[in-house]
Amino acid sequence: MPDKKLSARYPTDLPAWQKLKAHYRDDMKKRRIADLFARDKKRPEKFSVQSGDLTLDYSKNLVSATTRKLLVSLAKQAKVQDAVEAMFAGDHINATEDRAALHVALRSKLSDQVAHKTPGIRAVWNVLNDMD
Repeated sequence: MPDKKLSARYPTDLPAWQKLKAHYRDDMKKRRIADLFARDKKRPEKFSVQSGDLTLDYSKNLVSATTRKLLVSLAKQAKVQDAVEAMFAGDHINATEDRAALHVALRSKLSDQVAHKTPGIRAVWNVLNDMD
């Protein structure tokens, strides 16, 4: 079974972080957001994502397609997807409190099937039911 924890290393130690740092220093630091918009009229479309009624427009940030690629690489090296899956599964990932992190269960509907076998989840459901 693959390790489902975030990298124990600091993100700044990861190779992708070093590439991001070099990318900023060598390319992005000298750029201006206004110039990025002037060169690409479709920038808002290229640098935004939508899910349902929610739109995240990050076009007004100092990012390029290369920046985005490097950020995805950093997330992979830091094993962010594994950590997200572990959190949704109710795995024991909250080292500070020595238990599962049940944040997603608190923000979900009971029908979302989040962390059903996790100790303490029934208490979360009881609180959610009381809030209705």
